[in-house]
Amino acid sequence: MSAPFFNGLFAANSAAMEYIGKGLNLQKTQPFTASLELKKAIDKAPKWDYPYILLADLYQKNSLFTEAIENYRKAIKIGLSQKGLEFQVYSDLGLLYLKTGDFKLAGEFLKTAAKKKQGKLNDILKDLEEANLARGLISDSPAQAIEVIAKLIERHSDWLCLYLMQAEAFEKTGDPDGAVKILKTALQFNPFRNIALSDTTVSAGKSAYYLIRHPENNGQWSLTMTLPKGSYAYRYYYNYGLSGEKAFLDPNNPNTIEKAPGQYLNTFTVNQDWEKKTFRYTTFPADPLFIAFEKKIAELRLAVLTNQYPAPGKYYVNPAVTAKYTTNLTFSYYDPNAYAVWAVGMFNQWGKEKSASGVEEISPKYYWPLIGPDADGKWTLTTTIDLNIHDYAFRINEDYLAKDPVITPGTLKKLTNAQDVFSYPKSVIGFDDLYLVDFTFFRKNATAVWIVGDFNYWGGTSLTVKKILPGYYIEMQDPDNDGYWHALVYLTKGTHLFKFIVNGATWVVDPKQKTDSKNLSSANNMVIVGMESNTAPLKQPAKAVVDKDGKEEVEFVYRNTKAKSVWLVGDFNYWGGKNTDLMALSSDYYYVMDGPDGNGDWRVKTKLPPGAYYYKYVIDEKNLLTDKEKDLVKVKMGAAVIYHNVIYVGLQKFVPGEYYGTDKEYGTSTLFKYSADSSEITNVWVIGDFNLWGGKYLYKDFMKGYYYPMVKSPLTGEWSVTVKLLPGRYQYRFVLNGIKEVTDKNSPLTDKDVYNKSVSVLEVGKK
Repeated sequence: MSAPFFNGLFAANSAAMEYIGKGLNLQKTQPFTASLELKKAIDKAPKWDYPYILLADLYQKNSLFTEAIENYRKAIKIGLSQKGLEFQVYSDLGLLYLKTGDFKLAGEFLKTAAKKKQGKLNDILKDLEEANLARGLISDSPAQAIEVIAKLIERHSDWLCLYLMQAEAFEKTGDPDGAVKILKTALQFNPFRNIALSDTTVSAGKSAYYLIRHPENNGQWSLTMTLPKGSYAYRYYYNYGLSGEKAFLDPNNPNTIEKAPGQYLNTFTVNQDWEKKTFRYTTFPADPLFIAFEKKIAELRLAVLTNQYPAPGKYYVNPAVTAKYTTNLTFSYYDPNAYAVWAVGMFNQWGKEKSASGVEEISPKYYWPLIGPDADGKWTLTTTIDLNIHDYAFRINEDYLAKDPVITPGTLKKLTNAQDVFSYPKSVIGFDDLYLVDFTFFRKNATAVWIVGDFNYWGGTSLTVKKILPGYYIEMQDPDNDGYWHALVYLTKGTHLFKFIVNGATWVVDPKQKTDSKNLSSANNMVIVGMESNTAPLKQPAKAVVDKDGKEEVEFVYRNTKAKSVWLVGDFNYWGGKNTDLMALSSDYYYVMDGPDGNGDWRVKTKLPPGAYYYKYVIDEKNLLTDKEKDLVKVKMGAAVIYHNVIYVGLQKFVPGEYYGTDKEYGTSTLFKYSADSSEITNVWVIGDFNLWGGKYLYKDFMKGYYYPMVKSPLTGEWSVTVKLLPGRYQYRFVLNGIKEVTDKNSPLTDKDVYNKSVSVLEVGKK
């Protein structure tokens, strides 16, 4: 837009300009607040097209397509105040209609825009015709439609209607799971998929408390908790556990505490036990297109889930153990938008079982499904559970684990929400994959012998009761009175630890049976159930544990003409399992390479997220070697120095003068200066949390394009560089000669980074 025209409009509509200015300043950091300011501008100047266009553009950038369309239409109805805006408005409006699936109106507005700039939209119009043809193919040739739409999505991943069309085609081919997968992909474009409340202990992979979107989709999110008396600290997250996760403070709570330098949390106090506390937050409402995606997913999944999941309340335990100490328990969870809610915890193996390859995966047959939602949006399940502490959480829509926000007092129902939902005790066993084990023990003069182990809560002592309980231990029998005691027990596949209790008092380890330690004073007996030796190498590559989040396919090639077997291990697969509690290489983790081919090459492919990874090769199941022909890096391990191969995945390339973390359009010009203390300093860089610490955060080393090189003044000898950073608080250091990291001695603000190292602090955009 030209400056004279811009200034002219400002003069004519000065009453609205204050709000427009506020809206423009907030549109990137606080888009919802920016929209409120722009609406105030419209109230002040309802006959001016410019604030409508700005509001439509803001909505469009935040995936609120329906509102964007409405405001563009209002601007057109008022009359566009400058011909130069016509192409932008008509083309944006046409693309919005295209994204939401109204191909007729999309064509009309795109063709109108195309007349303003000949040839500018030819490719878009051509693909619009192809999308129209694909829609016609869905009924008669759904498989062909899937292929055509997939190619269109490759070119236009933001045309959301294509995902709905492809899901419909998958459904026509009898593949509802494929339809659900493509719809979930489309949901990633929703900027507010969830809002979570986290305490200070929650991190990636752990459950949080989730605010619930209002059923009327009015932009309101809320969470009501019932809490015991005490002081609490928390913070909010956008898209918790998903891409684009971002922590922020509760704008409705002015009380904060600095947990660490520069790290603030909200605080509040509950003065009486079991008080209710409600948290609220407001965002844009979800666009109706995303609501349609959610409803379609629910429709596709509910038919399957009704038949797939067990009857509510079925309690899976070892059939050899009859739990006599039980209590009735009601699980309750509020979420009127969910299509499925399950209780998972220690009592049902966190809803998981081991696959054929030994990897723990979610299994529907172990969930306890709640019934709902009722008219009030609640899901409930009443069942019988054994008396103990059981960590638990709720799995919502098969997607994420939520803590229970309602904590109630009780003496028998000693439950606690899960802190680490991906670990659970081996004592919770049973289920379908059972093996009958014959236990024997010799004790001539005993009057009673019991078995306790990790399969029956160690007789009830391993959690809260701290004493042996009937119903938890397994009684052995000696019908012949010859001193040989026997018991048949069903156990799951795996290694189980146990002991014998003689005459109800003495804990005994049988030295004639397998033990987990040579020191009998601290040992347990051990039994390995249903498992054969896994020392033989796998014929096929083991499952790549990072495939789920992998973005880029990587092929590892290693030449060794003499090897009989080659496995790939690295920090991407837990070094073959050795840095887990396995303490040894495991076929569940290492990747078996195929080979050798005619050139003596061994190969394996996997997918990895962006980053740098160390790796080596295990030769003939024993020798750990590097590939001398590939990149090597020296790594300090305490006092020792070792070498690893290193591979960089997804490394962005930056043209000279452009660096990671800068923002040309919205950034504030920020000057970094460093005065060298020595003439031996030949180069100086700036690194910080704004540029992934020079690339080390992802790539384990400084990477060009991430650190900011500084230029030395021939007059003053001072080093400096100017970059554009968004307003905020940043940590940084200088790197001298590409090696030594130092703080800025001229900065009055200092802090500690995550490794407790000193850093300088810079506040950008703060007046």
